[in-house]
Amino acid sequence: MPQADSSFSGKAVIIIPCHNRKFFTTGCLRQLKELGILRTLGVIVVDDGSTDGTAEAVAADFPEATVLHGDGNLFWTGAMELGMRHAIAHGAACCVWLNDDLSLGENAIERVVALALESKSMVTGQGVIDQGDKGWWYFPGLFRRKSSIETRTLAHDSPAPIPMDTCRGNLVAVPRNVVEKIGYPDGKNVPHVGGDTDFGLRATAAGIRCLVRLDAMFFEKDTIRDDNRSWLLGKRPIKKIWQSALSKRGTLYPRMVVVYNLRHWGIRGVGNVLFVYARLVVLSILKALIPRPWLIRLYGNKSHAYVVYKGSPAESDR
Repeated sequence: MPQADSSFSGKAVIIIPCHNRKFFTTGCLRQLKELGILRTLGVIVVDDGSTDGTAEAVAADFPEATVLHGDGNLFWTGAMELGMRHAIAHGAACCVWLNDDLSLGENAIERVVALALESKSMVTGQGVIDQGDKGWWYFPGLFRRKSSIETRTLAHDSPAPIPMDTCRGNLVAVPRNVVEKIGYPDGKNVPHVGGDTDFGLRATAAGIRCLVRLDAMFFEKDTIRDDNRSWLLGKRPIKKIWQSALSKRGTLYPRMVVVYNLRHWGIRGVGNVLFVYARLVVLSILKALIPRPWLIRLYGNKSHAYVVYKGSPAESDR
């Protein structure tokens, strides 16, 4: 049961999913407390079966937060769905998706919430990854194509919010009217990867706008997740790549791939399903037959995943 007052009537409620990342989760809450946000907005932490003491640390140090519990099978989308259902049931005017590995820019949450409530739209902030001497990498916009999602560089000097077709789930304000029209994130069919863009595509297909507010900046910390590394150029063995990709948390979880593609692209989505698995087979064959240094020389500069993460201890060539 939640340990904090669960009445969120008329409030914006921040929902933070977590699993065994106590350092990040408590750091995120500490940042919200220092910014004064814990005093003004509701906060729900959905702890999906953590075994590292996350839930206990949150309850002890941040009594303002409501803690909901999963059994380890919610993953990102299921955790967001559970948190949103609780928030909306207790009167929330707006749900705010927030990943715990972010550093927030000035008034980032307040800005996305204000625009979401005013425009009755989904609103995300502008994400940034600091790549050190390589400069900042800005999250591109996401747009629907005939059979896929296309990324496009956004005009960072635009004073007005920019409409997109969907968005990443790092920091997103979802007003109550969106939930009333399209329902909740699909934790059953799209449990982790794609849960955010699936919800955004459903929203825009229903006539709801998805906007990015460029002055609501957030900085993603470099957590070096395995699923962000290059399959072809990284050091992980082929067996582990397959296990990870096909898992419920993975990028090629079969139920997610089928539902996601058929839901948004119909018959064209069948081709997407066939392509992603064929691609994994081809990459596996290349990885098995060609030495890694040769692959890096051939494809290293063409792979964003490799360029971004090659400096990590797990991928460094030094």
